[in-house]
Amino acid sequence: MQSDIRRDILRAMRHAVRAPIAFCFAASPASEDNVEGLHAVDGRFTELPSRCVRTLADTFRFPIAFSYVSSRYCVAATTLSESPSFVDDTKPLVPANGNALLLYLHLNDELYGMAGLARRADDTRFDDAEADHLEQIGPALSSLTMLHTHVLHMHRERSRAPIIPTSLSGREQQVARLLADGYSCVNTAAVLNLSENTVRTYVRRLYRKLDVTNRVDLVQRLISGAVATG
Repeated sequence: MQSDIRRDILRAMRHAVRAPIAFCFAASPASEDNVEGLHAVDGRFTELPSRCVRTLADTFRFPIAFSYVSSRYCVAATTLSESPSFVDDTKPLVPANGNALLLYLHLNDELYGMAGLARRADDTRFDDAEADHLEQIGPALSSLTMLHTHVLHMHRERSRAPIIPTSLSGREQQVARLLADGYSCVNTAAVLNLSENTVRTYVRRLYRKLDVTNRVDLVQRLISGAVATG
């Protein structure tokens, strides 16, 4: 899935602006702090290793906080040619003339990834109209990347089985497990064939026994395993 999202971004960019070289770093399933890359040369895709967002920002010389470019998605990559290739660390990623465009995949000053297009030294340089094309699709691709990032985060959270304390009663354990799985009080009541008021009573008991004051803290406590188990 994470590879598909990067391919979709590259396809959209290359449809808007023709270029033989393209790359995209977007949401990584391994870590919220990392992005994974996809490199495309003349239509052939190559997977790139996961990179820390901060390392990527340093390499491409753009700020983590978009206080200076928050209204922009696409910028000319005048310093990109000085950066090492993400493929073998020896060859430049783009020609020395810096004929490249970068697309920031960000929303509300938060970076979700980045992508770029490049042409070879003997190709024509990108013009303002081409940059404007990428600028127009930037928000849509950023939203897509953000959504994908949150979906990955949800999958990671749900894959972590809640640890239910054995000190709870049998019914309390059932309620706690359903709440940790995302069930509402109404749905929990329906599953356990209880009244909603009864479920809320159990929830209050869980708050007291696990020393929390709200459902978010309760679920986080169960998922993290930071509870006494007996």
